[in-house]
Amino acid sequence: MTHMALEPTKHLFTVTEFEQIWAAGVFDPDARLELLAGEIIEMTAINFPHTRCVANLNRSLILALGERVVSSMQSPINLSDISQPEPDLMLIDATTWDRLRAHATPPDIALLVEVSDTTLGFDRLRKLPLYARAGVAEVWIVDVNGRAVEVYREPVGDAYESFDRRSIGEMLDVAALPGPTLAVDAIFA
Repeated sequence: MTHMALEPTKHLFTVTEFEQIWAAGVFDPDARLELLAGEIIEMTAINFPHTRCVANLNRSLILALGERVVSSMQSPINLSDISQPEPDLMLIDATTWDRLRAHATPPDIALLVEVSDTTLGFDRLRKLPLYARAGVAEVWIVDVNGRAVEVYREPVGDAYESFDRRSIGEMLDVAALPGPTLAVDAIFA
């Protein structure tokens, strides 16, 4: 008689199940949780350098783009039935924002930003492929410690065909919102 070794299987959650669990009060209301590829991930605490970069970026983008966009900070995005991350910042065209009646989805997003001070590897290796696979057109990863912004555009499969790293002294633009540019310096002021 041959015995086969069985591997335990994970129970992957759907966005609907995740939201129901959250609404039922199973998690601490202050918990920082995201659903990534069916797994509930506890995110690290936000420190001040991270907070400062997000606030500086938000202010700079709103000043540059004005009423054309709505900036949504640390809000969920529905990538798929099993992924609902909370990026640090999303820009949504104002007319798109006015018609939204649920969490944003990839076609709604002009720009998605992750600010990374302690999670750079995680954001690049776990989150970025999910964003590409879902079709998020443009993602910026702000490398707080490297004082640079990684710009990813043109999603294909699990990756982006276009990549550029912009440093202090260089400018940024949002492909979906032609016009004003933003100085990288402003993010790290």
